[in-house]
Amino acid sequence: MSGGEPNNRPDDDEYVPSYDRPRPGPSSNRINEADSQNTNGTAYQTPGDATYQAADGETPLVTEQRRRNRKPVFSGFVEGLRRRAAAYKATKQILIEPDTNHSRPCIIIGPSGSGKTFLLLAIGRACFQPRRDNLRLSFVPDAPKSDDALSITKLMNRSVKIITGRDKDRFGSREPSDISFEITAEGIFPDKWGKKKILSAALNMTVSDGPGGALFVDEENPNASAPEILRWQTHLISKAREAKSLIFCIDTIDPNTPLLNENLPELIGKMIHDVSLKVTPNRGPWGQMADVIMDRQPEIYEKTIKRLNFDRFLILLNKVDRLCAGSKTKRPDQLAAEIDPVGHAKHALGVELLNQITQALKPGAKFAIGVTSALGFHPVSGLPLANKDGFVPPGAATPSEILNIWEPFGVRDALFFIATGHATGRVRLVNPEVLLKR
Repeated sequence: MSGGEPNNRPDDDEYVPSYDRPRPGPSSNRINEADSQNTNGTAYQTPGDATYQAADGETPLVTEQRRRNRKPVFSGFVEGLRRRAAAYKATKQILIEPDTNHSRPCIIIGPSGSGKTFLLLAIGRACFQPRRDNLRLSFVPDAPKSDDALSITKLMNRSVKIITGRDKDRFGSREPSDISFEITAEGIFPDKWGKKKILSAALNMTVSDGPGGALFVDEENPNASAPEILRWQTHLISKAREAKSLIFCIDTIDPNTPLLNENLPELIGKMIHDVSLKVTPNRGPWGQMADVIMDRQPEIYEKTIKRLNFDRFLILLNKVDRLCAGSKTKRPDQLAAEIDPVGHAKHALGVELLNQITQALKPGAKFAIGVTSALGFHPVSGLPLANKDGFVPPGAATPSEILNIWEPFGVRDALFFIATGHATGRVRLVNPEVLLKR
């Protein structure tokens, strides 16, 4: 500075850089005169910024001056970019994530004799069996007028009658039925960095079960007359179109692949409908970086496609206990635990059938395959709990004694996938890359 000029610059502690000084115009940082009367710890609102707290005895003008000197410009710029990037990512996720409604209707389908009814009984028992995994499940039946504990006891006693063959009225559903219950699932798993994270979900499930012959009609041996089949088809297909999850039961011993290949394409065509998606175009890393720097929201547009509206599609290879019953080298329960669900499905059902399902699912849907046994294995001997006819020999055992040894195999993992979308244990995710592997 020249020697004759007066130094009108503020002290260094109060100096405001030129690029951060108030600009004239409509958005000028002029403080309202009424605000200047507040001098005791009042929070002043300054244009273009959040509320800034004044110190005791400090005037609004001094508060404004101190606010402008509180951070270096570059650090504030970086912080702003971070917030914009987080907001940009959150916007995209909110737009493309499926509906997270706690009510998640689920439908169970499959040919006649594929184990749908016994699986439905095993769902309740699986939530109360002794824990041999890191999953925590709870089951509450839909019985608002009665005590939950009493309802569960009645349900388990009725289930024992069915699996021991004492209740002949429930074998093979002859009428469609809807069963509602609440499932709470929780599990601890490591993330990609090795840190433990908790996955949990609480949802109300309505499971629709019905006669297998309604959707998978065997022309050589029909289960019902044509009018009954048409009525059952109409009910089950309407439930499938409303469902958020689907469990496709298949008999591991006799999958009847020709029947599945004959009926599945037509069935998918009836369940498919228009699915509206809100999507954002893929602008690539440079385009996304420009959007973040310029503080632009991602472009949004709606797209309608014809797909199955399931968020989760699960194939269950049931009756795996009978598949492993004749093993002479290993315990049947150990042999069942070593089965690769996807590999076994590729061999038993064929890659073409699995590809049909993959191509019919909407974007973001999860497709998995699991191996299960509704009756499971004896916890001590490892032998199948059911006899060759598919029932638990009651002998002289009481219902409570049968409950103590009844541990469904793989059903807990299936429930956890339906609830959270996370595949664990005896359930494996399916993707196009897996189907290409031989």
